Amino acid sequence: MQYYLVDKNKPRGPLSKEKLLENGLTPKSLVWREGLSDWVEADTIDDLRDLFEVKKEKKSSNSLSSIITGLLLAIAIILYVELFTKDNANNESGSQHNTPTSPITENTNKLQLHSSVLSAEKVRSNSALLKGVLNSTSNDVLAYSFEYTQYGDTKTIPATIDGDILYATVTDLVADTRCDYCIVEKQNGGTIKTETSTFTTLQKPLEINAQVTWHPLGLLSNISFYYFDKKEIIKACDYKNNVVRSKAAIIASQTKGNFNIGQVCDIFDYCYDNWKYVNDPNGELYQKASNTIRNGLTGDCDDFAVLMASMLLSVGGDVRVNFAYAESSGHAFTELNVGNTNIKACADYIRARYGFTESVWYRKDDEGNAWLNLDWWAKHPGGEYYEGKNGVRFYILDEYIEEYSYK
Repeated sequence: MQYYLVDKNKPRGPLSKEKLLENGLTPKSLVWREGLSDWVEADTIDDLRDLFEVKKEKKSSNSLSSIITGLLLAIAIILYVELFTKDNANNESGSQHNTPTSPITENTNKLQLHSSVLSAEKVRSNSALLKGVLNSTSNDVLAYSFEYTQYGDTKTIPATIDGDILYATVTDLVADTRCDYCIVEKQNGGTIKTETSTFTTLQKPLEINAQVTWHPLGLLSNISFYYFDKKEIIKACDYKNNVVRSKAAIIASQTKGNFNIGQVCDIFDYCYDNWKYVNDPNGELYQKASNTIRNGLTGDCDDFAVLMASMLLSVGGDVRVNFAYAESSGHAFTELNVGNTNIKACADYIRARYGFTESVWYRKDDEGNAWLNLDWWAKHPGGEYYEGKNGVRFYILDEYIEEYSYK
């Protein structure tokens, strides 16, 4: 069981039970774990009470003499009060006397919010990034968390604080369903919540049904002018390498299931968001995808194309790497074979995920297969193609070269 612990008004974790004491846990520390609806004091959780038993035993043995002394003192006070009361009663000839009591002071101060909720980001079919902002700071706030609800099922998750931004990623959402969420502030005087924000999760991403492309006369392509490039690019696409496979599988698991358009977007986003452009040395160099990952995602356009191709191949896709040429420049990019999958449904998912209404770009081959553009210049899957109309394609699995020209 993993716990979160409030330390200096900031949540820490996840922490194992054994690590809690090392991080300053006390019986009255605020903790949270999955299944709890709010932050609670540590000594109210059965599973944590044994952490404090040793301390209690030591305290008991050390304070036994203090308890005995306290009892004797209490008896003396009681006897004194009885004698004093009788004397007063005799002196006042039996008149009634009520000892004045201290009034109970109510806390009339209203709790003040120190945060506000922001719109959710990175909304997917099963996950989203919940966000908020700190408008002010206060020692009265003990902890911040997000409360979110789908289908009437309400859950909480601790908020991470980065500067003045609060955030938490939830991964147990239901596809195509409304979700309401707010920030909960646990303060010294009670609990207070912000206003609610709402979003709707994306539809479940479509599985991609595509057969690997095979060209019966593929060996003839070896006589092509581009044979050397083909050989080097295929070698660079080391999609069976453990580094490539592990990285792609971890990223694709964000949208678990059979190979689907959501996984394609997950992999594209990871590569695009982390890419750092660096030129090749003089002369062309095709870097292996595994090396690109080890180097922290650095390289030029053909390195990005090779990386995209390799990661998609490692989770079940079929791809081709394109070199397109304009009048004075060239560019490399990858296309994914979507096959006979409903390309309109894929396009709708992409538009909803990235928040645009423009066209989603792809090309169809003679067999009717749709090939989705995955160019890093396009910023998202299905972006507009590079301007070059002439070029050459390298089919990685089939080891085939194909020159093309568009009007």
